[in-house]
Amino acid sequence: GTLYAFDKKTGTVAWQKGIGSYSWSSPVAVYNEAGQGWILQANSDGRLAMYEGQTGNEVASVQLSGNVEGSPAVYGDILVVGTRNKMIYGIQIK
Repeated sequence: GTLYAFDKKTGTVAWQKGIGSYSWSSPVAVYNEAGQGWILQANSDGRLAMYEGQTGNEVASVQLSGNVEGSPAVYGDILVVGTRNKMIYGIQIK
């Protein structure tokens, strides 16, 4: 699988990252109070990664137990995501 980010003005690919395997989970954008953004993406191997929105640089990742099929939900600084291994994770993001 590959994660793509597009330039809003031109529609061209701004950056792309290989995510290790395919993904049924949609990417989720999160922002801090200053407007800086990050992209959260889970894959079918259970890997959840956080990328800097402007550059695509990976800033954090965690290996979860089981395939992630659904998209993470985010409220405030807490991310919640479930896996096929019957686990629900609550992860604080900063």
